[in-house]
Order: sequence, then C-alpha cells, then structure tokens
Amino acid sequence: MNTNSKWCQGLFQSLNDKGRWVVPRSGLIFERRGNKLILVQSLPMEDENFQVLDFMAIKHEFGVAGITVE
Repeated sequence: MNTNSKWCQGLFQSLNDKGRWVVPRSGLIFERRGNKLILVQSLPMEDENFQVLDFMAIKHEFGVAGITVE
C-alpha cells in the first residue's frame, strides 16, 4: 500500500458517518456516508476546472485505497 492510500484510509476512518471533510484549496465538501465519500457541496470559485481536476484526483486516490467517491 502506498503513502497516498494510507493517508486516504486514515482520513476516511477519522470521519464519523455524516462527518465532513473540506478541501480548502478547491472548495469541495465531502461527507462520509457508510463506506463512501460523497461530494455534497462545492463552494463558488473562479476556476471551476480546478474543482473538477481536484475531484477527479481525489476520486482516483481514494479509489486506489478502496474507498468509493461519488
């Protein structure tokens, strides 16, 4: 298991069900729902493409760690 996967699993496990994780640099807000991390809100930003790229990277890295991101 790589360092990113360990970090993702650690963060996910630190969240209670319905616990939220805010990604300040892209304004994305995720909520843990069971065994998934769900994007529940994205704060307005000038560059929405950055949010999309950040979401895709998060989805990939958490996916490698065995966590579904929607």
